[in-house]
Amino acid sequence: VYPSPVVSGRALAVRLEAPGLDGPGLEAGAVEVLDALGRRVGRYPVGARVSISTAGLAPGAYVVRATVGGRALSHPFVVVR
Repeated sequence: VYPSPVVSGRALAVRLEAPGLDGPGLEAGAVEVLDALGRRVGRYPVGARVSISTAGLAPGAYVVRATVGGRALSHPFVVVR
């Protein structure tokens, strides 16, 4: 996840690299953005690289969570003005 902190309105880049994250099941996965209360505020299709728009996200702490083939990976990030 890069950059963090990210300036509001800019794109956040997510690169998925972990054993077993390619192949069958990849098309059924999702990348989600959760706010500090755990509410989903964004959902994107899974890919090796995902670009997430922060337009519309208030400054604060978030988590990006990728779910593929029953496995979930998460990473925090911060949006600033």
